[in-house]
Amino acid sequence: GALDPLVDSDINQRLNDSLPETLGEWIVMDGLTHLKIKLNGETIPLSLIGPTDFLVVREIMLEREYELPKGFMPRTVVDLGAHIGMASLFLAVVLGDPTILALEADPALVAQTTANTMGHDVTVVNAAIAVETGKRSFFTSDESWANSFERTLPQQTEIEIDALSLGDALDRAGLDRVDLVKIDVEGAEWGLLTDPSFIDRTDAIIGELHG
Repeated sequence: GALDPLVDSDINQRLNDSLPETLGEWIVMDGLTHLKIKLNGETIPLSLIGPTDFLVVREIMLEREYELPKGFMPRTVVDLGAHIGMASLFLAVVLGDPTILALEADPALVAQTTANTMGHDVTVVNAAIAVETGKRSFFTSDESWANSFERTLPQQTEIEIDALSLGDALDRAGLDRVDLVKIDVEGAEWGLLTDPSFIDRTDAIIGELHG
């Protein structure tokens, strides 16, 4: 229900009554794949894959992880590591539908990204971001938030994917430069942030740094 804890850290003491106690556990038991949220007065349907997606929804939609400074209204946005499209959707709604280019490396997530951003000016591309364009090995798992160029979990599966440099991604989208880049790419950001061609075509960056 609405008062259920979202994650284990929200529970003071488990009841151990054989029923789920966190929202994620209820999702698994009930097989929930769709929900609706309210954002800036707009009712938004969401398509999910697994219970960890709820944590992404909480961070981005409820905790507003990508809230921008007041008065900053970018009209072109690139979402690197789009996952299931929550950041693209959040920015589309709060910024009044800027042009958004969303890159997601994992082909298993692209359908959700596309469904969640439908009706907005979002172009979804199934490719990773990298310093150089080409084919790359990529490691995926059911814990999709941990997908990366490096193996970080023993159960990950190695696949081959397309990777694009930011310059090539912008060129293919017909963009000279971008007002805002959102970046959450599980460690691949370090190479990008030292690449002059990345910095030269980007006005502002928001996102996560990984050790």
